[in-house]
Amino acid sequence: MEFVTLILGLALGAAVGISALYFYQNSRGTSRIQEAEEAARSKIDEAEKRARQIEREAKDELKREREGGRGGQRPPPRRPEP
Repeated sequence: MEFVTLILGLALGAAVGISALYFYQNSRGTSRIQEAEEAARSKIDEAEKRARQIEREAKDELKREREGGRGGQRPPPRRPEP
């Protein structure tokens, strides 16, 4: 009788352990997925912010050039014709 109780106890303990491990790994995997998605969103946001900044700078530079100036820079010297 003790042998049967021992086997049942081991089986029950293994089932509980396997279940706990499954739920732990599942929750950890979900957590890692969420962390990766958050990191990806952050990088996309940074890239979009940088793209807007570059676009704004390009528009400002184009506007300065159209106004006749080169943003406070002197025009390059002309080469003499031969």
